[in-house]
Amino acid sequence: MSQLAQQFQKAVNALQQNDFIQAEKIASQLNQQAPNHPDILHLLALATKQREPDKAADYFERSLKANPKQPSVLSNYANFLQSSQQLMAAKQNYTKALQINPKLPDAWYNLASLHYQSRDYLAAIEAATKVLQQKPDFKNAVILKARSELDYKLFDKAEETLAKALQQWPQEPSLLFNLALVYRYTERTKSAREILEQLGGKFDEAQRQFQLGCLAYDDNDFEQAEQLLLNTIGLKNDFVPAHEAINKLYWEHDHQDQFLASFRESLKTQPDSLPLAYAYLAHLLRSQQYEQADSEIEIFLERFGDVHSLLHMKGTQCLRKGDVEEASTLFDKVLEQQPRHPRYLIDKANVLLRQKAYDKAFQLLERAHENQPLNQEIHAYKGLCMKLSGQEQEEKYLNNYDDYVKVGYLPAPDGYDSLEEFWPILVKRVQALHRTQHQPLDQSVCKGTQTVGSLLSMDDPVIQAYKQSLEKFINDYLAQLPDDNMHPVTSRYNSGYHFSGSWSVKLFKQGFHTNHVHPEGWLSMCTYLSIPEQVTEDDSEHKGWIKFGQTSLNLGELDTIDKSVCPKPGMCVIFPSYCWHGTVPFDTDEERITIPSDIFPS
Repeated sequence: MSQLAQQFQKAVNALQQNDFIQAEKIASQLNQQAPNHPDILHLLALATKQREPDKAADYFERSLKANPKQPSVLSNYANFLQSSQQLMAAKQNYTKALQINPKLPDAWYNLASLHYQSRDYLAAIEAATKVLQQKPDFKNAVILKARSELDYKLFDKAEETLAKALQQWPQEPSLLFNLALVYRYTERTKSAREILEQLGGKFDEAQRQFQLGCLAYDDNDFEQAEQLLLNTIGLKNDFVPAHEAINKLYWEHDHQDQFLASFRESLKTQPDSLPLAYAYLAHLLRSQQYEQADSEIEIFLERFGDVHSLLHMKGTQCLRKGDVEEASTLFDKVLEQQPRHPRYLIDKANVLLRQKAYDKAFQLLERAHENQPLNQEIHAYKGLCMKLSGQEQEEKYLNNYDDYVKVGYLPAPDGYDSLEEFWPILVKRVQALHRTQHQPLDQSVCKGTQTVGSLLSMDDPVIQAYKQSLEKFINDYLAQLPDDNMHPVTSRYNSGYHFSGSWSVKLFKQGFHTNHVHPEGWLSMCTYLSIPEQVTEDDSEHKGWIKFGQTSLNLGELDTIDKSVCPKPGMCVIFPSYCWHGTVPFDTDEERITIPSDIFPS
């Protein structure tokens, strides 16, 4: 072995032992002896990636310039880019590596993980499938595939993946736990509970107790749900989802004396938990306790320092109060720490829109789009940029209410002679599902209630008859969509679709939906079950109507309504999930009951 090769091996050994300084020292000496050798540059990139990321990126680029066809370097560079949230560039490098050598299961797995991180679940499923074709016993790839199917609401596929895996690993707790989640989300609570009970002592106990608490909540056993969620917090003081769930219970069932108590008690025990502090602040804001939130934010900033999550929260508060300049300064500090975080980029773009810096706002939204290409909120803000900057043609192409918003009546489901015969039966069934007493904390509903769980997954003949009718309406809508592989709606559609969410909302006097979009949707729709008599087509104030185009940003005269629809019982309105929409309050004592739902392309 030559002296150069011996030194190279010494550098590799140092790297394997995590002695990065020594590895860099040796590799730097080798680089002087053999300048621009791709293997040495690769070694330098690996040695410096943690301490000097900018230098590491340069070494990766130089190695690939010296020899572009290095799948291992491309894959490692992609790993590096993924760790620094440069997801688009990481995808490109994984893809190049796999084009050179498709038989790299680790690269396929990392690509699947990246797609999952980007919430592009179909792409994650495809990449995970490639892993398993090459390495069927790659258990983590099985779990990632099932988790992607689960999060994309492909419950049948997830169940199939997990059932097959359990033939190979019959007692694997993580597989059984995810199967329990499938059962829970498809309203098979008994089967979910049986699995979770079997997992006692074999799986993370806090996670297990939490899911049992959620099942009790789904079954309307609120006392049992409360106890199980408290058990979860007792096991893991900073288990944020359990705090969120129990405070949701207290809020929606009007137990205001207990609301947020779990956060306060847990923060006494664990004052150094930033996730706990952040979740507590978020709940103060959601419940509109703004003065208390302002005070607590300052306390936590003093305790934790200028961390990006708390600075962002302070910035959103400034924006709510109209202090745009201070919000802008805070968001700049946030982006210095997390320059590619989609939420932070969107909110900074929000500030720039108010300052009429439309080009700069659009550039930030493009950067956010790179990391979350299917995030519908980004499309919504892009459309707003176009609208406010006078790009009428581009904005009309994106929103295109004529082609992409459909208003019509549902057909009568099989077994019923007419919609008029079926409708009172459906209304009565849905009314019985509203059991909470207060508007939800984290939704657009104001002065109303919202049902729990996936309504269309219920094993109920009336609900399933409605689903059949709705599917006919959706199929007609999809059949008339433009043939356009560039538009964000039609470019995602091939042939199938599935429901990703469904629920019912009951609005009371002065009730309404705040203007919003569905960030993780594709197409959204709303079916109107019962409408107050006051809601009429000749009402100049449009009370109780659904409106499109107006945002939640309080932009004054710039915030125009582009389309309004007067709802009627039996009517359904379907539209792209990124379209801004909300409702106009009404002022009678009658109820306004709807069934909103979302679908994903399959």
